[in-house]
Amino acid sequence: MSHELRTPLNAIIGFSDALIGGYFGPVAPKHLEYLRAIQSSGRYLLDLIADILDIAKIEAGRYDLQPTWLLVEAPVQEALTLLAPRAEKARVDLVAKIPEGLALYADERALRQILLNLLSNAVKFTRPPEGARGTVSVKAVLAPDGSGVTLTVRDNGIGIPPDMQEAILQPFVQVEAAQTTADGGTGLGLSIVRGLLEGHGGSLTLESEVGSGTVVRAWFPHPHDLEEGSHA
Repeated sequence: MSHELRTPLNAIIGFSDALIGGYFGPVAPKHLEYLRAIQSSGRYLLDLIADILDIAKIEAGRYDLQPTWLLVEAPVQEALTLLAPRAEKARVDLVAKIPEGLALYADERALRQILLNLLSNAVKFTRPPEGARGTVSVKAVLAPDGSGVTLTVRDNGIGIPPDMQEAILQPFVQVEAAQTTADGGTGLGLSIVRGLLEGHGGSLTLESEVGSGTVVRAWFPHPHDLEEGSHA
């Protein structure tokens, strides 16, 4: 199913890229506008398909996780670098507080997906007043007993109403607020994150207050059968 859906979409995106790049000759300005709309819609649809396939695999227990010891700092910095242009456009400062040498036990691809989903959500729903800047921070902390690592993503955005805070973790649910309608999205990001964390034996918790922001904590437990200090 993944191949059948992605192959024609990649062809559409590829040909639009080629036409926009002028590989087949000059393109009229009006046609260029249409081509960019095709390109943008194709990429959005490709992301949507990827999210739907991921949640389907998670719910079917078919998402293949291969956890290993990973230094936290590198994937966090990569995620922040990817989101930097979007954050700057939204007037949001990105801050990371990651202890040097801190490692957690996780699947590398899943960790990157978790970070991107949590951080992009935080940027998306941080709306600083005109002339001000918002802040999105990510922090990693090792449990005092060494049993795991908590990744905390905090924003000072629009927040989530109390009656939506559990529902927002379910597939296809979005915060129903006028401020969010222009942003689109599938409502799958947090449910994918929770599913991936549960696949690691971990958990996702959320605290939020309307108008004051949201704090999301992702818990990655360490395996009990490894000797203390073996991940250092």
